[in-house]
Amino acid sequence: TVNTVANLIRQHPEIQFQILCDKKFTEDYFDFPNVTKHKIFPALRHPILYVIYMELVLPFFLRKHKPDLMVSMDSFLSLLSGCKQIPVIYDINFEHKPEDIALKNRIYYRFFTKRFAKKAKRIATISEYSKRDIADFYKIDATLIDNVSCGINSNFSPLSKEEITADDEIKLLQRLVKTRKESARIFTEQNRMDLAEPELAQIAVIEKFLPAQLSEAEVEAIIAKIIAETGASGIASMG
Repeated sequence: TVNTVANLIRQHPEIQFQILCDKKFTEDYFDFPNVTKHKIFPALRHPILYVIYMELVLPFFLRKHKPDLMVSMDSFLSLLSGCKQIPVIYDINFEHKPEDIALKNRIYYRFFTKRFAKKAKRIATISEYSKRDIADFYKIDATLIDNVSCGINSNFSPLSKEEITADDEIKLLQRLVKTRKESARIFTEQNRMDLAEPELAQIAVIEKFLPAQLSEAEVEAIIAKIIAETGASGIASMG
């Protein structure tokens, strides 16, 4: 979703974008001249804070800045705002397997998401399966739901065996692990273990194809061997 939004911003320099963050935003995903970033309190860390943010803070912000459209990357909308809104709803697994999510979050998602879906001008999701599921479960016209599969576009094409080295493969796998760890961290903070656990499972599979990491004991043994071989006696011996 971040890449999709960044591409939209890059392709439309004539449009002014405003990014709302619930924490200090240090990443450079949206560092474009046509972007203004706003840190909005409170942080989305609890269903009660979700309601305060979406139904009190966000309507005030939207009235003040008067955007033509508000896009929510985490499916939340403001029911009290008259601004046109589009949520990105990744899936509705919490409807089918409510036991996989904490009770307080389950209550929030199951109460509000169907209302968000009906209020939305359009809905974005990331697979044909989710599109059909949202349309069927919430009785939404499927023509109002767009499948915007993340990261899939004409810029991506497979590399030949001659174009990729073993080091390239390792770096790619390490990036896949890193991005999934970040996703798992965010989902865990939001108490969405139904989304965090698949990310963690994918990490476990990917790591099987990476070189084994040295244990702390193995690192200490290597250091001890180097010290013994070089006769180093302390920091002063390092050069």
